Formats: sequence, C-alpha cells, structure tokens
Amino acid sequence: MFTNCGVEFPALPHLGQWGVQNSQSRFFTSAQTDWNGVWKDMMARRKGVAPDCATLWDDQKHARHYWNTIQQLGQSYTHRILSGIALAPKSRVLDIGAGPGTLAIPLSKSVCRVIAVEPSPGMMAVLKENISRGNSSNITCIQERWEEVDVDSDLSAPFNVVIAAFSLDMPDIRKAIEKMIRLCHGYVYLYWFVGIPTWTAYYTALWPTIHGTRYQPSPKAEVLIGVLMEMGIHPAVEFTPVVFPIKFHSLDEAVEEVSPEFYVQTDPQRETLTRFLERILVREGDCLVLSHFYIAVKASWKTTAFP
Repeated sequence: MFTNCGVEFPALPHLGQWGVQNSQSRFFTSAQTDWNGVWKDMMARRKGVAPDCATLWDDQKHARHYWNTIQQLGQSYTHRILSGIALAPKSRVLDIGAGPGTLAIPLSKSVCRVIAVEPSPGMMAVLKENISRGNSSNITCIQERWEEVDVDSDLSAPFNVVIAAFSLDMPDIRKAIEKMIRLCHGYVYLYWFVGIPTWTAYYTALWPTIHGTRYQPSPKAEVLIGVLMEMGIHPAVEFTPVVFPIKFHSLDEAVEEVSPEFYVQTDPQRETLTRFLERILVREGDCLVLSHFYIAVKASWKTTAFP
C-alpha cells in the first residue's frame, strides 16, 4: 500500500530561508498515462542543469568518502537492503550501478558469481580496491553505463538475480528494465526514492541562488511504479525509511566533498554553498554532520523471460 511519509530533521528549520517550505517526503499517484514519457521528459530536463549521476563520482577521493560513509553506517544498512532477496550459493547476480561495492562485496560472500556494472571511474577504482582487499575473486567488473552494455558480448546470461539499487538515473527506464528482464531467470529488484529526499530539498533550496535556475529533480518512485504497471508488471513493493548521516571533519572538507553535487565551479558559488552548509551542518563530537533522510522503495518481481 502506498502511504504518505514525513520526517523532521535538524536542518529543516533553515530550509525556508533558502526557498524550501516543506521538505517532507511523499508518495502520490496521478492520472498520468504515459509514465515512461514522464520519466524521459524529467531526465531530459536534468541534462546540462544537474550533474550526471555517473560523472559525479569520477573523482576517487569523492567516491572513497562515500564508501567510508557506508562503512560508518555499518552492516545494518546493507542488511536492510539485501533483506528478503532470493539468494542461493549457486546464484549468479547482476549488480547494476554497483558503486564502490556496497552490495557486490557482501553478496560475493554468499553467491557463486557477481557481475558488477559501474560507469564511474572513481567508483570503479574504489570497487576494485575493495575487491582486492576482501579477496572477492568471484566479482567481475564492467565499467560501462547500463544503457551502453552489450548484453550479448559483455554479459553471460542468465542471472538468477538482477539488482539496480539507487542507480536508476537512466534516460529511458522502460528500455533499461526490458534489458534487465531479458537477462534474468529469477528475480529483479529495483530500489529507488519516494517523494523528496532531503538532498533534493537542499538542491531545490540552493540551486536558483548558485545557478540562477530551478533545480530539475530526477523522477521518483511514483513514476517508476507507473512504468512497471504500463509494462504489465505488478511488483511487490516495500518501503523503508533510511537515515543517512554524512560526517565531515571540518567545514572545508564538507564544502570540498559536497561541491561536485551542487555543481559548484566558481568562487562565488563556493561561498554561497559554504554559507548554506554553515546553517545546516550539525556538530556531533569532533565531526560536522549533514543530515539525510529518505524513504526507499523496493520493487521486485519474478521473471522467466530468459529462454
């Protein structure tokens, strides 16, 4: 059942000063019929306005900071994501948008083979470091965007499980899902965001000041579910609230790490971001914390499309 969800977090009182009156997350439905058209239009409007999700992580230092954040969250974070996934020792898993190995590394300990598709050179470098450090020899890496992967030459199907976890910033989501189904004889699991995650509220608040234009958000779960229904897929849907605090040792480090996500390129833009972060960062011990909260949706279904 789709529900409305909201949360209070420490930075909320300050967002109104930057043009955001309500950052609470909501799931809604509407009478739109061409859901994939909605998805493609929203993604097209992001082009040249917001950073591309893959190139955002080109820098290894930025990608490594993300991995460190995942490590700080502990095993409970990945356990919540992987809970309920149909896995067996002989399973072959395709992890699309694998990042630094958030799921690929723990999955490799309980399945036969993991194929990790990740386009970002920064994330791929950290992923390979983690594979080497953990001696995860059953992970194979493919550095390509999912839409550019040749399923016949790059992959050896079928896969028992296909996962795309928070990596759905793709221009044509229906085509991307059809590609996943083509390779799968088992279960597909898609994870995405519901409503307005706090970082979208941050972008929306600050984008006009930094860039002189409105921020263009990516389509969220309501559009994804609409596309699946259009395809005749009626997925099992689960919602999970996630608290995702990001820690920094100083304001300078926070500005450096967050700047790529706000597409900061000039000194005045950096100064604006610095003033914004001064207002919303919360001191916890010797760290400054950027509060993040989102509602995650897991949409899953069984497919027997592979011949």
